[in-house]
Formats: sequence, structure tokens, C-alpha cells
Amino acid sequence: MDVVSLYTNIPHQEAILYIIEQYSETLPLWDSNKLGIVSVDINTLQNLLNLMLTNCTFEINGSFFSQNYGTPMGHQLVSG
Repeated sequence: MDVVSLYTNIPHQEAILYIIEQYSETLPLWDSNKLGIVSVDINTLQNLLNLMLTNCTFEINGSFFSQNYGTPMGHQLVSG
């Protein structure tokens, strides 16, 4: 099995569906662990994930590119 570029080959919609599924399954456990994490509704999470994955850009030698497929590795979601 070749795992080179594994994350860059994950389709956006499949990634979003998997994350939503895992989020939904673990959400009832949040209160029992007293983590103090405030949940968001599933539609909001899905919209945020879609926005992040479809608007990934990167720079190479001063030129900017948009990643159209796959999930970027090491992408900063928040700059500062």
C-alpha cells in the first residue's frame, strides 16, 4: 500500500461526512466528561468545514494557488 500524499487525496465531501458522523456519535459524551466545550449545531459545523476545505490556498515562490482537491497537510486555519 502506498500512503504517499494520503491527506492530499481525501475528497472534501467524504471528509466532511466522516467528521460530521464522528461528531454526532461523540456529542452525547461531551457532558459526561465535563470538558467545558460548547457544541455547535451540525449544519454550522458542516458549513464551516466546507468553507475551510474549499478555500485552502498556499504560496510557492511568491505565487498563490488554490487547492481544488484533497485535504491540505499543515494548513494554518488561523493566521496571526
